[in-house]
Amino acid sequence: MIAIVSGKGDGGAVALLEQAGVKVVIGVVGDDPRKAVEDYIKGDLEAGQNVCDH
Repeated sequence: MIAIVSGKGDGGAVALLEQAGVKVVIGVVGDDPRKAVEDYIKGDLEAGQNVCDH
């Protein structure tokens, strides 16, 4: 499985990635990327609002 965990993402890019089979998680906040990945693997990652500004 390929996944992208991000705080923001352009809608067009997200759609293309998802069409290619990539799981995209948008709206993730925090200062520790390792914890975000660990939480994603455990199923505990909380996604919020996409903060993309374009």
